[in-house]
Amino acid sequence: MEYLISILLSLAIGTGHGIEPDHVSTARLYKKDYRKIIKFAIFHSAGYLIIAIPLVYLASFFEEEIIIMADIIGMAFGALLLIETVTGREFDIEPKFAGILQGSIVLTPSKILTIILAFESAFPFNVLILSAFVLGSTISIIALGLLTLIPDRISFAFNIGVSLITIGYILYQLIATII
Repeated sequence: MEYLISILLSLAIGTGHGIEPDHVSTARLYKKDYRKIIKFAIFHSAGYLIIAIPLVYLASFFEEEIIIMADIIGMAFGALLLIETVTGREFDIEPKFAGILQGSIVLTPSKILTIILAFESAFPFNVLILSAFVLGSTISIIALGLLTLIPDRISFAFNIGVSLITIGYILYQLIATII
């Protein structure tokens, strides 16, 4: 029963993780290209599984540096959306690259909490816990991407708002980390 609760908790944490502001910005960059949104979500999860777990171990040695680097990457996606919206120029960002970059380097409390839950569990439950996070995150990023198909007449204002919220949210996290 304890493992089932951890798996369900991980699924919920993953679902919440998928709707964080940097994912909204990235989904908005892909506009209505469903394939790119799905690729981004899948590669985001792959990046988490392949690279983030060792980074969490390294974070115990270089915690501040990794958090600062992760925040800069998250703000960059918000800034790209802002620049793209204001200038009208579209950036062609490869979803595989963006997904792996955000999945592996941008360490969030939700990712770390899930890894802790997995490390405290025995095999094969630890794999199920990580898989539940990935499933929840992937599904919510795809759903979020598909739900961002807002009318063109309000797209400009919406994108400006999303990009500023992304930058502000991550800047707040960065300042809170440093202080």
